[in-house]
Amino acid sequence: MDRLKGLRVLIVDDDPDTLMLNQLVLQREGALTLTATGIREAIEAFRTGRPDIMLCDLNLGESADGCDLIRSLRDVTGRMIPAIAVSGMPRDMAGPRALKSGFSAYIEKPTHPGDLTKAIEAATASRT
Repeated sequence: MDRLKGLRVLIVDDDPDTLMLNQLVLQREGALTLTATGIREAIEAFRTGRPDIMLCDLNLGESADGCDLIRSLRDVTGRMIPAIAVSGMPRDMAGPRALKSGFSAYIEKPTHPGDLTKAIEAATASRT
């Protein structure tokens, strides 16, 4: 374990069960996790926690979505952060939009812990 040791990951999802599951998976791999259930919480967590990467559901159940969030974060902070979009929509439907919005990668739900860890490692490989 500890493949993500010390990595600060912001997890954004409006589903409490999914949020908790992803948090447990990433903590088991050594990540330090911050969580948010919506855009406002995510922006605040980003400002205070300075995450290394964001894992974000595309459908946040608000008037805005994950693509809006990543654009807002980059506008507000001026910082490019590696980010992985997660959605239950098929890759060919949501993946291109997520990547065009600025996400580094796209993963379909349900996520497999190993795939999630590999995607985060790949997206943050240049930080080491």
